[in-house]
Amino acid sequence: MIRPANSTIVSCRNVTKTFRQGSTDVMALRGVDLDVFAGQLTLLVGPSGCGKTTLLSVIAGILDQTAGEISVLDQDLNHFSPTDKVLFRGREIGFVFQHYNLLPALTAVENAAVPLIIAGQPRRRAIEKSRELLESMGMADRLDSRPSKLSGGEQQRVAIARALVHEPRLVVCDEPTSALDGHTGHKIMESLRQIAVRPDRAVLVVTHDNRVFDLGDRIAHLDDGKITQIEE
Repeated sequence: MIRPANSTIVSCRNVTKTFRQGSTDVMALRGVDLDVFAGQLTLLVGPSGCGKTTLLSVIAGILDQTAGEISVLDQDLNHFSPTDKVLFRGREIGFVFQHYNLLPALTAVENAAVPLIIAGQPRRRAIEKSRELLESMGMADRLDSRPSKLSGGEQQRVAIARALVHEPRLVVCDEPTSALDGHTGHKIMESLRQIAVRPDRAVLVVTHDNRVFDLGDRIAHLDDGKITQIEE
């Protein structure tokens, strides 16, 4: 189903997350309220340790919240079995990790094709779709290179292609520019915005890199486990 721009992809209401450390409970999220809309690049910003990655992981269904309500594409993931949750993520969510997580033995085009191959698409079709996407990102001459032969910016483009190749409706990114210089980081975010943001998809990026704040449609400020401000 194609969703209209600005429809709600993620809705969080009074979300908390508590971790047990020894005999102590540590509250990482303290009643988060947040909406993430289709057709927008939303930045989740705040100081280190404020709960950004925890919130991203809860939204993506990697962690369960302790309390509160989360809806992702109108689904409450807490009602899913572990298997159904994995299948949902595989269909509907694309991930861009801080350290890329590319497979060293695979080429760029093979790395980007991994989600399609896991989903059961024929390898030839998966590679072709991956190739088309990477070529659109300016990687036509690097398709057969392994990660060790790629620059940081090139590896990040492969990671973005891998997150988009199965056409998810939610893309989540954890500090995608943290290992890059300012110019490269800005170019990567521009590429992410140009390729990933579309009317039926939401993109949520965790970052503390204020050099890319100008690219966000909405900026949600998180501090001490709570949303303190949203800039539109």
